[in-house]
Amino acid sequence: MKKPIAFLLACFLLVAVTACKSNGSDAASGTDASAQTTAAQTTAATAAPVSAVQGNTNGNIVNGGYIAIQDDRIYYNNGSDGGKLYAVNTDGSDKQKLNDESSYQINVAGNQIYYSIGSLGMYVINTDGTGERKLSDDFSGAIAVVGDRLYYVNLSAGGSVYVMNTDGSGRQRLSDTTGSGAEINISNDRIYYRISGQLYSINTDGSSKQLLTNDGVGRFCVVGDRIYYSNASDGYKLYVIHIDGTGAQKLSDDVPFSLNVAGGRIYYGNTGDSNKLYVMNTDGSGVQKLSDDSVMDINVAGDRVYYDLQVINSDSVGSPSSQWYSVNPDGSDRQPVN
Repeated sequence: MKKPIAFLLACFLLVAVTACKSNGSDAASGTDASAQTTAAQTTAATAAPVSAVQGNTNGNIVNGGYIAIQDDRIYYNNGSDGGKLYAVNTDGSDKQKLNDESSYQINVAGNQIYYSIGSLGMYVINTDGTGERKLSDDFSGAIAVVGDRLYYVNLSAGGSVYVMNTDGSGRQRLSDTTGSGAEINISNDRIYYRISGQLYSINTDGSSKQLLTNDGVGRFCVVGDRIYYSNASDGYKLYVIHIDGTGAQKLSDDVPFSLNVAGGRIYYGNTGDSNKLYVMNTDGSGVQKLSDDSVMDINVAGDRVYYDLQVINSDSVGSPSSQWYSVNPDGSDRQPVN
């Protein structure tokens, strides 16, 4: 599954060299002068309700959003065909190409699919491949569709968090913080995002901004009332913290290169073992190697774990391939994704 490789690797390297700052919580809101848009420019989007359906999982979104599932249909970036958007049933039948562009940050809501084409903007298409249209020229680093709102990291605006309605109207800036980082998670009316190695949260209307921890944060994933993250202040080892920023706890001395949490399990690429695919329980127990493949991004859909195969060169430096594989949660039945 092909993607804007240079950008994603650059984001990861920036995190690794970013010093951990000890900023206090700011009193920022979507009504700041820098974040306002006039009524003539846009109709402001409102916050999404807690019960709203989300277009992809938090774990997939912070891993590029290359795969999304709705009912028994999987929508995915097909690396064997230039990263174009495809759909297939969970049993492998009825495969269909939906567009002709390399697509990622895939979100499926109802009968529509939302996705990014990098610097070409954000698009929407019907699940049957008809009606493709551009929603915005913004270059998005991450997209999370919740209900009838689309939240995203706007790389065209320095990495600030934005929201718009799913029809493209109501574009609004929510955060005044800019810097490196391209991840966003949403849980219980709060947006969680990483900027220059620090983890923040704000309400979905842009109010009540909070710095969650003084730890430097690399990869992260919000699940329920917990945030799982690689702690840059402790060698990027695997930690967990409450969503209010309290109770940080080290789960493992393993250093995750990639990280996804689903079904009570943490899937990660273990840098101590050439980024091979590992899994553990969310309390840190039951560590197990699932595959000898070195992995880049990890997506989970249905009862399968998907990963981008990483090629390790003679200098032990990893680079992504265009080939994805899937395995069962226990590591069995390895299959290429085409």
